[in-house]
Amino acid sequence: MPEPLESASERGVEDPLASAGDRRPGSASGGSPAQAAPLPQITPPRPLTARARVRRRLRRYTATARELALTRATVRASGWDAVTIARYQGGRPLRYELTDPRAEVTLSAHTVVIELPDAAALARLAMSALVQGRTWRLQVRLRRSPRWVTGGARPMQLDLELGEVSWRRRGSGVVLRYLWSRPRDLPAALDEALRALLRVRQWDQVAGPVFVTTREAWLAGLTTWPQSQLSGEHHRVGTDEEGRPLGPFLLPPAVNAPFQWPLITASANPHGRVLAGSAAQYRGVAAARRLTLQSERGATKLVLDAADSPESVVAAAKFEKYAVVSFDAPVEQDPFVAHAVRLLAASGVVFAAQDREVRARLEDLDVVTVADPSEVTDLAGYRLSVAASRRAMISGDPALRATALGGGSRLRPPAVSVVVASRRLDAIGECIGYLAAQTYPAFEVIVGTHGYVADEDAAERWSEALHAPLRVVSLPARLTLGEVLGRLTRMADGELITKMDDDDHYGADHLTDLMLAWHSSGADLVAKGARFVHLPDFDCTIDRGWAAPEGFNVTPAGGTLMLSRSTLAQAGGWSESSRHVDSDLLARIRARGGVTYRTHGLEYVYVRRTGGHTWETTMDELTGQARQVYKGLPWEIIHSALDGMTP
Repeated sequence: MPEPLESASERGVEDPLASAGDRRPGSASGGSPAQAAPLPQITPPRPLTARARVRRRLRRYTATARELALTRATVRASGWDAVTIARYQGGRPLRYELTDPRAEVTLSAHTVVIELPDAAALARLAMSALVQGRTWRLQVRLRRSPRWVTGGARPMQLDLELGEVSWRRRGSGVVLRYLWSRPRDLPAALDEALRALLRVRQWDQVAGPVFVTTREAWLAGLTTWPQSQLSGEHHRVGTDEEGRPLGPFLLPPAVNAPFQWPLITASANPHGRVLAGSAAQYRGVAAARRLTLQSERGATKLVLDAADSPESVVAAAKFEKYAVVSFDAPVEQDPFVAHAVRLLAASGVVFAAQDREVRARLEDLDVVTVADPSEVTDLAGYRLSVAASRRAMISGDPALRATALGGGSRLRPPAVSVVVASRRLDAIGECIGYLAAQTYPAFEVIVGTHGYVADEDAAERWSEALHAPLRVVSLPARLTLGEVLGRLTRMADGELITKMDDDDHYGADHLTDLMLAWHSSGADLVAKGARFVHLPDFDCTIDRGWAAPEGFNVTPAGGTLMLSRSTLAQAGGWSESSRHVDSDLLARIRARGGVTYRTHGLEYVYVRRTGGHTWETTMDELTGQARQVYKGLPWEIIHSALDGMTP
């Protein structure tokens, strides 16, 4: 045993503190206060030098850094449908499948590092609600992030708890960092990261349910991000005494449907598609967790493998989206192959098979099929490709599938207000006819008779022809076109505003196509191009091929503009000019950092007569731009792309 410590008296040494404390006035020692021993003097420590202070601070920082390093977690992709999570507190990395009902990870780490192939993989991770917990710092590293996917992204507002944020492009990828002054809910942190990496927008909504994303909602295929709320916080469930749902976030109602991998339409869309001539032809070879596209000569053109994110491969590849892929054998019943086929269809790919069984297997995936690849050419091929992307985006996007467009009822699509400024009474009837045929389920029509008054009988006929609310407003002739559009827009109730011209031609899916382009592109303003121009005086329609590419910040058609009310208001509204109202609005949106997008030119035909137009050009200029001239007005351009096809 260790020996007990000896006191000073036991060692024969006088304890100065004890001696001083025992000598009181009148004590047995007989000493006087003047004779008492002086109190010991405590010498203050010498002040630290600057070098010593730095060393002490470094020791403290080193200890803190060592402690924080032990609370670091890394999430890496392990194939397209799983992730590997490594904790630095010890233990080996573990693999979790996003669709495994037993998989759920709670992290409590100071730093969470996420390394994934692209933003679509990050969206799947966030929507799956697999990773829960809190963190102070988030780092997201994407290997591939094309500029057309991230350009114009809208990061969330900087809140009071944000201490640092950085967004940096590194090679073909992006590195994003967040640092908060307080621990951040991981689902909310992933939501912020997604909005900084994907040009995605939540629908403007003034009323309606806002669902919360949970693990159960993901496994049931009900996650509707970006419409739903990504959060790990508790939410209220149930109803009140009158059966009304409680808020602020609701659980989506149960739906008996098999799980379907969601399409991330922000990257799986027809961007870059050029509808011209005959479609590129490929041969599809499907195997377990792999889909290969080969040229007619057998050369490999595209390989989609489950080891990587298929969206990133398609976005980075030099791949013709106006294409037809032929299959000789039935497609494998494999989740990855099914997702890859839907991804290609959303990009505009049509599938072909001579065997009926093979076509039936493909149609089960909700894609457009033909028996002969040569059918996908010219106008017929254009409408097939447009129908393929339209159908795949609606059925593959969870938010769109939950609306009336996809046969659902859980979400209401954004209401569209169609504003029509007309100086010609005889042209309104045909325009109302085009609006009455629209397939979009939620819109209203506001007609401004500019300089004349429509009689009550005409307004009643128009209202009876429409299946949507109609308002007819008479406006004086002294107002400019911009002033008329401004007054009509102030009367509108819809979340989206679109402008139509009374003398142009519109197909039945015109509004649907614009809304899909607005939703998938995330652009501030979308429109179609004035590719097809009908010349009634010459009884022909010209195809201006330069307007075929679908892309950002290119010239759109003024009679097809669509944007949200908030975007229009933030840009300053319609100009009060009598001319160039459309180009003026485009310039102001782009000047404030906004993005515009032009989708395909079908379902819209610009009509050009010899006079009476605000767009200044000559007939010689128009005919000189023609890539092809069609007799009359071909029905394939403005009729529904699904006419004559099996729904």
